[in-house]
Amino acid sequence: MKADPLRSTGPLGGALVLVLVGCTQILGVEEGQLDGGGAGGSGVGGATSVTSMSTGTMMTATTATGTTTTTTTTACDPPDCFDGDDCTDDVCQGGTCQHPILPMGTPCGNGLVCDAAGSCSGCTMASQCGTDTVCATYVCNGGSCSINYQPMGTQVGDPIPFDCKADACTGSSPDPVAVPFHDPPFDDNECALPGCTSAGDIFNFPDAISANCVDGAVSGICEANGECRACSLPAECDVSGYGPNCQSGSCHCNDDVDCIGNNRRGPHCMGALGNCACQDDAECIGNVRGEDCISTSACGCDAAIDCVNVPGKPVCGSTGVCVPVQI
Repeated sequence: MKADPLRSTGPLGGALVLVLVGCTQILGVEEGQLDGGGAGGSGVGGATSVTSMSTGTMMTATTATGTTTTTTTTACDPPDCFDGDDCTDDVCQGGTCQHPILPMGTPCGNGLVCDAAGSCSGCTMASQCGTDTVCATYVCNGGSCSINYQPMGTQVGDPIPFDCKADACTGSSPDPVAVPFHDPPFDDNECALPGCTSAGDIFNFPDAISANCVDGAVSGICEANGECRACSLPAECDVSGYGPNCQSGSCHCNDDVDCIGNNRRGPHCMGALGNCACQDDAECIGNVRGEDCISTSACGCDAAIDCVNVPGKPVCGSTGVCVPVQI
């Protein structure tokens, strides 16, 4: 919503008026306090800040004597309050969208006019009422137009994959808006699994401390800060997916005995100084990383259905590992 320039022509009834598209806010500045004497004056020391009524910020006017009046506004959702109805205005008032009826005879639809009741009238087919969108369908019934909106929250697209947001309908507008969505981005850091917050922000969930990770040629362990480091003691590899033995900074297995109960990669040791691995999906049942054996190498996932062992609303991340619950 764009602010109109400050207008100073004609009497203003003793108050400074800031005019915004869709709303008018009268600030308590007495006539004569402005340099130049009220309406028609030069306005020095007048409005110093004007912002949209729909953004949830402030409007401020400062007089020549230093008196400041500030009005805090409340945001509307959606900010423009657009509802697709040509016979009503779209106004944000006090954080609530208002839709007052426009005058009879106002043009609407495709060659139609608004009647006294605020309906777009004279239609014989729906296409005269407006253009359908993913969130709204126009209807012509008995010569009057109406709009059927998709329910609030109906997902209608994901224009930017892996950004924790998707497009959804508001239930009162033909246009979708971006809302939080659980599609975390790709991240090859095995120590910090990317996820999405309930606000639609990307968040890296630290993986389990001492979980396996690879940093260059080293099969190391994860630290609490999400970094991968080389192991220094066999005990640090006890829950590592690669094996319980530490040699040259890397966790390894020597035989299948080392991989019994391995709940990250699988129960088989792939050679001396090798890594624990799975050989089929059955060996990954109950695994929190996923119930698929990926490339006969490690337990993981191909789809969210493989993540039944993770509580909440997990998804299969782009690294092939189940991503934790949305926070």
